[in-house]
Amino acid sequence: MLPSDIASSGPYYWIDILLPAHVDDLMAGSLLEALNDLALSATAIRADNKHTHDWHLRWMVEGEPDRADILGRMTLALAVAELNIEVTPAHITVEPVPDIDWLAHSYQQFAPFSVGTFFIYGSHYDGEIPADKTKLLIDAATAFGSGEHGTTAGCLEALLDLKTEGFTPETTLDVGTGSGILAIAAWKLWGRPVLATDIDPESVRVTELHAQMNETPLSSAGLRTATGDGFNIPELQDGARYDLVIANILAGPVIAMAEDLIARTAPGGYVLLSGMLIEQAPEVAEAYVSRGLMLKKRYDREEWASLLLKA
Repeated sequence: MLPSDIASSGPYYWIDILLPAHVDDLMAGSLLEALNDLALSATAIRADNKHTHDWHLRWMVEGEPDRADILGRMTLALAVAELNIEVTPAHITVEPVPDIDWLAHSYQQFAPFSVGTFFIYGSHYDGEIPADKTKLLIDAATAFGSGEHGTTAGCLEALLDLKTEGFTPETTLDVGTGSGILAIAAWKLWGRPVLATDIDPESVRVTELHAQMNETPLSSAGLRTATGDGFNIPELQDGARYDLVIANILAGPVIAMAEDLIARTAPGGYVLLSGMLIEQAPEVAEAYVSRGLMLKKRYDREEWASLLLKA
């Protein structure tokens, strides 16, 4: 659901469930699925944005939710995950979403900005676009990746560095594409085929919409999309290797997919990884360096890191 839909509907409520800090990133994300069929949006964040603090799992839902149902769902999800964590009513908060203009609020939070030669803006922006910038029009309301987050911005920096160094990938793979911003940026930089995949069908829909908004062709010679889990999708079963592979997800999944990701990377190609905290970067890098890749550069933005490696 887009912010404009929220502005005309309701009432809406926030559901917040507190979980202990020792739950890892991948598990926290997977536990969001306990309420996915109810939720308009879902996110897992650390209190105070510090990785040593407790988790807040948060959903927006339409209509006041049943607290007993929420408790039952999360208790079952924790049991299935074999996590010895007790959730009580005291761990669950349900609050009305403030009655504000969410469309205007969303636009206020997403002012135009630049990353290198990229100028990123939303469709609400009616100001001047710098003539010396490559424009990226992104309305990331239902998929992650509007560009301002440290992981996405770090990846954009890395892509620009590769362009400056004269690297030209004949093919690019973007795993976990989110809003499609990195896949579209790769097309704008090199005009070579890009395959963008995501486990979330909504992300794939938004990626295709953004491709059209950015005059990026949806074709085998332009940008293709596919929905599926990691590398277990038909479009990646042909044995093809890619000169550039991008994975801006989370540290846990990026480590888990190292062998499969490297197998899809062409000799001499580049791997661009993100979605990790700075403290997690050495562990992620080791998962790839130990398999023969060379770490070329790390890009740190606030508490987030992006890694550029060469096969």
